[in-house]
Amino acid sequence: MKNLKTSFIFSPRDTAIDLHKTQTSFRYLFVIAIFIFSIFNLQSQMFWNQAGNFNGSSYIAAPNTLSLNIVGSVTVEAWVYPMTNTGIRYVVFKGNVSNGYYLRINSNGTVGFGTNGINRINSTQTVPQNKWTHIAGSYNVNNDEFKIFVNGLIDGTLISNNPPANNTDSLFIGKYSSSFFTGYIDEVRIWTKAAEPNDIRRNLRTSLSISSGKYTSLLFSMPFQRVNSQGNVFTIQDLSFNPISVNPTVNRGVTAIDLSNRPSTYLSGNESLQFEGNFSSYAALPNNSLNSLTGAMTIEAWINVEGSSAVNQYIVHKNAPGGNGYRLMLNSSQKLSFSLNNAAFNEGSSIIEYNKWYHIAWVVSPAGATSLYINGNLDAYYGSAGTPLANSDSLFFGRGFNGMIDEIRFFRFERTAADIKKTMFESIDESNAPSGDCFVFNFDGSAWANKNLQFYFLRGNTYFSSPATLNAASSPLIRADNINFREGFYKKISNRRIPETGNTGLMVDDSIMIPDNVNINDVNLYLSLIHGAVEQLQITLISPTGQNIQLVNGYIPLGAGVDFTTIIDDQADSTLSSNTYIHILSRMKSLVNLNSVFSGSNAAGVWKLKIQDISGLETGKLIAWGLQLNNTPVIGIQTISNEIPGKFELGQNYPNPFNPKTNFKIQLSNSGNVKITVYDITGKEVKVLVNEFLTAGVYDMDFDASQLSSGAYFYKLEVRESGSDAVRFTDVKKMMLIK
Repeated sequence: MKNLKTSFIFSPRDTAIDLHKTQTSFRYLFVIAIFIFSIFNLQSQMFWNQAGNFNGSSYIAAPNTLSLNIVGSVTVEAWVYPMTNTGIRYVVFKGNVSNGYYLRINSNGTVGFGTNGINRINSTQTVPQNKWTHIAGSYNVNNDEFKIFVNGLIDGTLISNNPPANNTDSLFIGKYSSSFFTGYIDEVRIWTKAAEPNDIRRNLRTSLSISSGKYTSLLFSMPFQRVNSQGNVFTIQDLSFNPISVNPTVNRGVTAIDLSNRPSTYLSGNESLQFEGNFSSYAALPNNSLNSLTGAMTIEAWINVEGSSAVNQYIVHKNAPGGNGYRLMLNSSQKLSFSLNNAAFNEGSSIIEYNKWYHIAWVVSPAGATSLYINGNLDAYYGSAGTPLANSDSLFFGRGFNGMIDEIRFFRFERTAADIKKTMFESIDESNAPSGDCFVFNFDGSAWANKNLQFYFLRGNTYFSSPATLNAASSPLIRADNINFREGFYKKISNRRIPETGNTGLMVDDSIMIPDNVNINDVNLYLSLIHGAVEQLQITLISPTGQNIQLVNGYIPLGAGVDFTTIIDDQADSTLSSNTYIHILSRMKSLVNLNSVFSGSNAAGVWKLKIQDISGLETGKLIAWGLQLNNTPVIGIQTISNEIPGKFELGQNYPNPFNPKTNFKIQLSNSGNVKITVYDITGKEVKVLVNEFLTAGVYDMDFDASQLSSGAYFYKLEVRESGSDAVRFTDVKKMMLIK
């Protein structure tokens, strides 16, 4: 891979595209314009992406059903990657020469949509060879209108009274008679409605596996892959989950084209559920033995509250009025609040601000103690709130919630603070879920849980967020197991405004303290941000010794804004060329190697991320970022916030008692030399956790006592003035290790 001398430069593009469907945190439409940049072996939330490879004689057949025999309004759509440019090439055909419906590429390269064996409407645009293009055709029985779409835009309309006629033939994908498709096909969908332009644009970059709520008319959906990464991921199963297939679909020679570990060039996957703030907009999961939580439990989610609501903003609700169960919500004071069984609500301490992504967690211990976490930090503790009792009500998501919810996770056990932190930014499914009873909803176009398959239903005006086509910010989730993302990064939720208020053009450096006193041989950077004009941003990483590298300079987005989440890694090995639609996901290679700048220097000290907003005409936020050194797990202290607290403070560890890991916070109102020491019950020093200079701010300390015996211990914080032995602050706390 060659190092380019210029930063990423993007330009708008509305036409077809290259390969892969993935998932991450933040997305909008944008495309590479002038220069090549490199992206690594992506492992995004939908990292197992497959498509169908049609060789010119292969096809798929689905037996006729009453539902597939459409005689009214209909829409047929698919992503296509033709490898030939001659002859008629059928994508979908249902019927025969005198009835039914079809979608095809004509011999001149235009798109044709027909009923009853006759081509009713053709596009003006041609479908290019060896590129992904989204094509669709529709018929509206109410006004006899045919429409054709290319890449989500109307390319022709026709008024003609020719609805599809009754037929009993099979549904064919990739052929009709002797006319076959050669190339790749993905995301074949049939709807029992005439799709409007907004419908096509909203869904064209989402992989749908659902038929409820606003997606009830989705009759047939073939994404050529399972809803999670378990087992054989390639499938020709209809995943709309409509009960239409009495007999299974039949594969006649279609093979898998494996698009995993490559950047997405036509589909995105990091969706969330969008709720409109009333009790008629929600998702519902029927009661079952797994979601009827009793005893210890943990519930986690990412939330983005967009405004107030006329009703309580429930995140999860499984509690019939006056009955048993559990409820987690945002109350009218914008605080996280919970209720168990028929008890009154208890609230946390922190205000949840609007239009920010927060990770929230609710942990109930076997003994009935409740802990609320926000962004991995303890927000409230109730020592005797109780445990949920069995409840036969349905489980609801988002009732009354105004905003977006992503990745709801349910665990039938108490998770530790350390485990919550490790997986905050990482999407979970069958491939990486922790042991024990749990189920996880990724909300990525699917109505199924991605761990322990369960089906939920959408109600009211609830949608998938479609961040690739709408101006909606994704949660900062990423998938990168093979570089130890859970264990290996010093991560920080920042939420710093870009540009900083009152400082147009430049954001004050955001910083992370790295305690590891090691020589650098490899650096990886996690970065998640959103901004209305990313083309105006310059992003620079600065080491403690002043070495620096400019990572981003000049994105030109398609649409009204861009956001992205990625890991920048020198070991990236996938290359994208110009004029390619792309989401920056999971990993990419920077234009100048990180390791060529930082290798050989010492890692310890304050690392800074500087974001310069050249114009200052738009605003945004640095959501989160992090660093990994030498591909090794994180130990020790991490920066939580650079906001200067009003006093020094040593926090009480949690959990306490613990086995064998615990965590505590420290606050530094001034910079200084910081030492944190652990002593046994006799006063003997057993471990020095930190002994170095730290700047003012709030820090988080992980302590692993695996090498110590059970018993009482003390940990002591000492802060001395820089260059002096004068003690500014000291405090001691007791903790109990039980093995």
